[in-house]
Amino acid sequence: MKKILLLSLGCITAMSFAQNIESTTTTSQQTKPNIMFVCGGNSGRSVMAEWYTRKNYGSIINDFSRGSGIDPNDQQVPEEFAEEIILANHEATKNELALQRPTPATVQDINNSAVVLTMTNSHSKLLFNLIDRECLDSNLETRDLSANSLKQWTEMCKDKAQLKAKIYTISECATGKYIEVPDAFGESQNFYKKTNQILADYTDMIMKNYQQTGNFCKKSN
Repeated sequence: MKKILLLSLGCITAMSFAQNIESTTTTSQQTKPNIMFVCGGNSGRSVMAEWYTRKNYGSIINDFSRGSGIDPNDQQVPEEFAEEIILANHEATKNELALQRPTPATVQDINNSAVVLTMTNSHSKLLFNLIDRECLDSNLETRDLSANSLKQWTEMCKDKAQLKAKIYTISECATGKYIEVPDAFGESQNFYKKTNQILADYTDMIMKNYQQTGNFCKKSN
């Protein structure tokens, strides 16, 4: 009887310990800040940045990628040379990349991110325009939204300046100066490798700043 009791207590303790670990892990994942990388088509630069960051800094941040100018019908997977780089260097699998499709950025994505990193000024401007367009009172009123959804949208859009303040080009965030990250689409494999290295260097600077100061960018965000 004593042995059974001890075994039962041991099982309960083990279960409680496992639940505590699971709870801690879930809480940790929920409290990690989100970074969103944005390029035009969400099949090259932003995807390479996403996977590099996930491999090297996934323990302290969550990250994902989106596109600022995507055709909703586009089913393109990551560009061939981008995929080769990701598979060779960033610990992704072919199955994972096969499931990845270009996804347009939304106001909800911006709202849920601590910082949004674009490749060029034009990408940033498209996101600014997205916020202005989607947060128009007239647009909110004409949507078929439940009362709860309308309340959430109204809350999210009440400070458009705050949403826009999350958006930086990746070069400005890393260095304080704007340098366009070149689009590798249609270029050689070597060009893709150089672009990937540029993104890796900027990301390392950003994450170093975050770890030292608590801010991702040179300017407080």
